[in-house]
Amino acid sequence: MVVVPQSLRIASDLVSAKVKLDDQQPADLQDGQFTSDAISWGNQTIEITSAGVKTVVVFEAAAGRAPVLSEPPTAKEAKAVVVTSFGNQARIQATYSPVKVTVDNQDLGEIGPNGLDVPSLSVANHDVVLTEGKDRHTMSLTVGAAPILQVQIYSDRNVGSLLIQTGEDGVRVEIDGKAQKKMSKGGQVRITNLPVKPHTVRVFKDGFQEVAALPVEIKKGEEAKLQFALHPVPTVGALALHGAATGLQVLLDQKPVGTVGADGSFSFSNIPPGNHTIELTEGRRHKQIAHVFKAGETAQFGPPDVQLQAAKSAVKISVSPANAVVTYRGPDNKVHEVRGPSLELEEGQYVFSASAPGHTDASQTVTVAAGKPLNIAMNLTANKAGGPAKIVGPAKMEEWAAASGWKPESDWFVHRGGGLVLYPAIPSAGTIVFTARRDAGTFGKGRIQWVAGCVDSKSDYVLFGIDKKSFHRQEMAGGKKVKDSEKAEPLKGAAVKELQFSIKIDISVDSVVTSIQQGSDWAVVDKWPASGLNPTNGKFGFYLPGTDELYISNFSFTPAR
Repeated sequence: MVVVPQSLRIASDLVSAKVKLDDQQPADLQDGQFTSDAISWGNQTIEITSAGVKTVVVFEAAAGRAPVLSEPPTAKEAKAVVVTSFGNQARIQATYSPVKVTVDNQDLGEIGPNGLDVPSLSVANHDVVLTEGKDRHTMSLTVGAAPILQVQIYSDRNVGSLLIQTGEDGVRVEIDGKAQKKMSKGGQVRITNLPVKPHTVRVFKDGFQEVAALPVEIKKGEEAKLQFALHPVPTVGALALHGAATGLQVLLDQKPVGTVGADGSFSFSNIPPGNHTIELTEGRRHKQIAHVFKAGETAQFGPPDVQLQAAKSAVKISVSPANAVVTYRGPDNKVHEVRGPSLELEEGQYVFSASAPGHTDASQTVTVAAGKPLNIAMNLTANKAGGPAKIVGPAKMEEWAAASGWKPESDWFVHRGGGLVLYPAIPSAGTIVFTARRDAGTFGKGRIQWVAGCVDSKSDYVLFGIDKKSFHRQEMAGGKKVKDSEKAEPLKGAAVKELQFSIKIDISVDSVVTSIQQGSDWAVVDKWPASGLNPTNGKFGFYLPGTDELYISNFSFTPAR
């Protein structure tokens, strides 16, 4: 068994005093205090003297038990309280009476001639209140593994003491802006002889974060207590994830550090400051997050940062004829136009479709797998002889559809994309009537669009358009917009909810007149006077940029007589 040396602790409100242990040389109280952790065993006498004040304590010290007073303590021109303790037991004796005692707010009775036993104490500091009539004194009682002899002297000065608990050794104390000589030892420091008034206390220690100052009220003959929580200055950062998929592996700088929990969260600490890369993966898919970590910072990430990137694969497409329009429909069930010979797609199932004038449409269903390139070949078959006959005279809608890729759908004909889809009749002088509807699109800006006077090179024409609110017109020459020829005119009448109109277009040598049906009448919405372009020498047609879809019905062309 390890024998712990006996400790002697003296606290007082004396300005100065001498402490003499047996025949040893007297020692000075420092700031009213004296501490020794190496008191020898056997019978010993302590004398504390200051001017007319004298306190004497005679005791016997032995290993493995609390010190025992050989006779009652005495005090002249002062009051003394002596506490002997060991383990969880303590005894309180005083030089004056009657004295009522409470420990940690529990009433233990009065101190008798042989003192007062205080059993079953935890190893810690305990608050003791000593009451004599109207006089009240407080002190801290400390118990632990070492035998302790604790002497508290009150000389009736108008001062009090303060016990500061920090949990750390070597903590500096500042009271009312003045640095104190004593630093903490054993996680605490006692400051005595403080004036009776409010004070402000601060504590400091290198390598620890600054803590806020605390106020304290010092009362005569009492010991106040303050507790500070000191925290080391952070030297590392931390990571916290939330909203991630359960079971994802988390890597930091390519090193595994754990997996995401069932609640979608993950945390990791001790990350050195600086640039780091966080990676989430389930084997095939990955997501990387670059972050500059700072000491003391917890970097938090949630959706969409913690959602894995979909794995993509390269898809190459070859199509014949070259002017075929290729589209695809993917897991999002939306139609997308293919622009160029290749694209990247996320894994999943796709349906590719191709169409071209004079050819039979084709489609393919393919599965795109992560990391596996895919080649798609779509060779459209030209319509056989005996197919759609050469159009002679004004074409019926069915003839135009067969030649230009219009597809019947219920009472409508629908065409997707293709740019300029031209009606075959030249000259185009006469009256064209049709009903058209469509959904808003990206390239067409939500318009029904058509052209008049389009030459074979498709460079010169007049572009017309109508949306839910306005009518639009733009002249084109040499493939470019003619300056100052653009027009946008609000439609008259009630606003429409759907982009669907019945339209009549009268084309003559000197003008193009556009009317829309309102009830049983036709209302003119635009009249373009021909200038430099004879609209009857070119073709009429619809303009379908990108993947825009147009539905038409009741189409007719009546040539001028």
